Amino acid sequence: MKIIYTYHENSNIANDIVRWHNNRELYKLYQEVSFFFVKKNHPDTSIILKTNTAGWKTVKELNLPWDNVDICLDNFNNLERNFWPYIKSKSLFEEEPPFIHIDYDVILEKNILDVIKPYKVVYQSPEPLIGKYYYETFIKLYKNNISPTFLAYNAGFTYINTDTSKVKTALDDYFDKYSGLHEDEFLNSMGLEQIVIPNILKKENKAGFTTLARINKTNTSKIRQELTLEKYNALPTINYPSLGYSHYVWRVKDIFLDQVQKILKDIKNKTLCLS
Repeated sequence: MKIIYTYHENSNIANDIVRWHNNRELYKLYQEVSFFFVKKNHPDTSIILKTNTAGWKTVKELNLPWDNVDICLDNFNNLERNFWPYIKSKSLFEEEPPFIHIDYDVILEKNILDVIKPYKVVYQSPEPLIGKYYYETFIKLYKNNISPTFLAYNAGFTYINTDTSKVKTALDDYFDKYSGLHEDEFLNSMGLEQIVIPNILKKENKAGFTTLARINKTNTSKIRQELTLEKYNALPTINYPSLGYSHYVWRVKDIFLDQVQKILKDIKNKTLCLS
């Protein structure tokens, strides 16, 4: 099994480096902790990084024992910033299934392979269809003759063990249609990642499609409602204890950065042997 991370570092891209206020040290702390949990609990997997030249310059400072580093994202350096989920998806679906993709702020404290093995496609969880972003996304989908009734799915964790040819076609169609436009004129590619692609896979696989939330039988909507409270800003957004799964997607403001770094360093120091 391949477990893949993608990381593209470019000031033009709305990736996690920009979201984290250019805090590369925080990114590196996340990546280090996430990597070693994967390595520790999935010893027979191949751990792969897909990145660009600038991204590799940052990541290689960690001296992580990657099984493969694929510097394949330089061709995307000049795209508008909202293309980041497209870049991630395009590089990912060039891989031959089966594979797992996880975001660098995901921690797998247990081996997750056995629980996903019965399925063809596993996403992390449904995304609540609320807020201005999803409203605007659905309007754009509707205008482009795509049903706006589809559910959205969080791609912090993605397991694919099925044919992906229709996804590849959708990615090519998306790029051909939107690559020459200003970012305000096209469907944010997060809609491509969270709505269009998973629903293609869901339609093709039906009973073989599920989420970690369903496997864990967790009420994701309730968790997210609780997390809107300010006191939860420094806790995992998603946590499935029975699976040993946590997705630490903080909505970080500058005032929380020190607190987040402290929590991650505590996890690293107490749990990992990084010598």
